[in-house]
Amino acid sequence: MCGICGIWIGRHASTGIRARIDLQRDIKRMNQSLAHRGPDAQGAFVAENIALGSSRLAIQDPSAQANQPFILQQNGNNQVLVYNGEIYNTPELRAELVKNGINPGGNSDTEVLAYLLQQRPDAALQALRGMYAFAHWDSRSQALTLARDPMGEKPLVYTVYNGVFVFASELRALRVLPWLPMHIDPVGIHLALHFVMPPAPYTAYKNIQRLPPAHSVIIRHDLAIHPRSYWQPQPGSLLTDPRDC
Repeated sequence: MCGICGIWIGRHASTGIRARIDLQRDIKRMNQSLAHRGPDAQGAFVAENIALGSSRLAIQDPSAQANQPFILQQNGNNQVLVYNGEIYNTPELRAELVKNGINPGGNSDTEVLAYLLQQRPDAALQALRGMYAFAHWDSRSQALTLARDPMGEKPLVYTVYNGVFVFASELRALRVLPWLPMHIDPVGIHLALHFVMPPAPYTAYKNIQRLPPAHSVIIRHDLAIHPRSYWQPQPGSLLTDPRDC
């Protein structure tokens, strides 16, 4: 597993909260809190109003070429990916990229996912087979995309506070931010006592949500959060033997 995290200061963030945020310091703290998820490498991308962090556990490609955040640069546009998981159909997706004239230089699923999101962002999620949670930043469109795999194997939580969007693989990465208040949610605790873990979108804290499985969300400067489902199981496909009927 890996750990991912990020902070985006929206255009409507208050002056008071801006004064308390230090992106370099805060993303480092978040990364350190997730070090147990990724002992092989830690990295951060920090721009004017956004910071993305990664604690990496190397699986498909142990080389430094696959370290994160993974950045694709084209005509002054930075596309930045932080990603936790494993894409099982990476060879097929890589072959498709090569067929279209794109030759990934490494052997990682991270690089393949980054190119896939660059080339066909609207259809990328339907092409993936695996377990994943990721955040993808496009500097030209000023859009941050978050997504979680269909079964919800990989975790992803987020919140908006005073015009600042924060996300991470685990709640502990939010707790290290001194300017972010976290208050216990009795409803979340009640659900946890029934189900061990509160079902999405609930967490144990008020105003901190879990992105549901098979959902993605595109966030822009207004920080409006509208998760959408990109996949649903088809009941007919579950019956593979007439004797099951």
